[in-house]
Amino acid sequence: MREDIIQTEEKFLALYNELNTDDDVDVHCRLDVPTGTRIAQRVCRVQFYETAQAEWARSQITGDYAPPAELVALERGPEYKHKALAIINANPELRRLIKVRDALEKKYFATRKERLKGRLFAF
Repeated sequence: MREDIIQTEEKFLALYNELNTDDDVDVHCRLDVPTGTRIAQRVCRVQFYETAQAEWARSQITGDYAPPAELVALERGPEYKHKALAIINANPELRRLIKVRDALEKKYFATRKERLKGRLFAF
């Protein structure tokens, strides 16, 4: 079921990125392994955030100034939200994929809750 959710997200993001004319607000996902763990997590980020992270990291080496990526995200977040909603609202297929993903997630959590019923710990 989780794979179905991820596949639906990938279809959504591929179409969203194709329809979006501003590459700076494209969204890309990847598996990331946080420091201190071996458990990979799927992380999706807006391109301008990824760029800001790279610029900040480079500034730490060169001694130049670049704002932290979180600050860039706070500043550009409303712009991204406005552009993303405009693209989503203009495309029925994107809206359909959102509904499909939402239904899959609800089914996944309901199934998970039923399977874990009565257990103290879930592994």
